[in-house]
Amino acid sequence: MTLETAFMLPVQDAQHSFRRLLKAMSEPGVIVALHQLKRGWQPLNIATTSVLLTLADNDTPVWLAAPLSNDIVSQSLRFHTNAPLVSQPEQATFAVTDEAISSEQLNALSTGTAVAPEAGATLILQVASLSGGRMLRL
Repeated sequence: MTLETAFMLPVQDAQHSFRRLLKAMSEPGVIVALHQLKRGWQPLNIATTSVLLTLADNDTPVWLAAPLSNDIVSQSLRFHTNAPLVSQPEQATFAVTDEAISSEQLNALSTGTAVAPEAGATLILQVASLSGGRMLRL
């Protein structure tokens, strides 16, 4: 079994990452930095790894798209978060993918309901950069 490292100070680093993620999700368009890790679990980058370490737990099934999934990522995620890994996107609370996600996979993600919107999946979309491309306005 090969494991990747997690946060050096698990409680403090997870709290810091959570505050940064809360800011980003509550203020659309705001870019935040997640620098608690020295490196991500390849092929996951630092930000994606930090999000999973901060939010995933034994109650949040995680789906990893094929390009971002390997044995080391799976073993490290299970060890550090105890999150169950699922093979289908419709089973996931957190879906981790890159720009290669298909429309079928995207449409399979749970959207929740009017009564329970929190039952919808959270899509974690890994990108190479947030700068250098076409400028968009929210």
